[in-house]
Amino acid sequence: MGEFYTAGHLDPSRIVKCALSGFSDLPYTGCGTIDSCHIIDETVCSDTAKYDLSNRLFLRCDLHRLWDNRIIMFDDCGVLSTALTDAQLKQLGLKRTSRLDPKILTNERREYIRGRLGYEAFKIQSNLATHMKDDDAFKKYLGGK
Repeated sequence: MGEFYTAGHLDPSRIVKCALSGFSDLPYTGCGTIDSCHIIDETVCSDTAKYDLSNRLFLRCDLHRLWDNRIIMFDDCGVLSTALTDAQLKQLGLKRTSRLDPKILTNERREYIRGRLGYEAFKIQSNLATHMKDDDAFKKYLGGK
């Protein structure tokens, strides 16, 4: 945790926040609530892309699971696209109008988003995740009861 402090003060440039929700895990930095996520999956991208920071997003760990399973996606302007219901989005602290922090949307990151496997299919038919429409199934998927 020492790397986040300079002369006894918090260094705001080192604070990691979820690019979608804005959630920060302070004062418990490093406890695992924020994940570094590949935009183009690590298993299919080149070695260059695998280590390129533009191919990464910081997301809350619950949003990371939904991202990896293509239940949430973003267009290249960072706008959230999902088949989740408004009630499910509310449980996640999100809205239908939620979007990625515009400060992180570099041209390189936009290219990675456009290249993400499933991006075009998800844009065309976002109700592929219909199995998640049942709120009880959604809670169970996220590890709730």
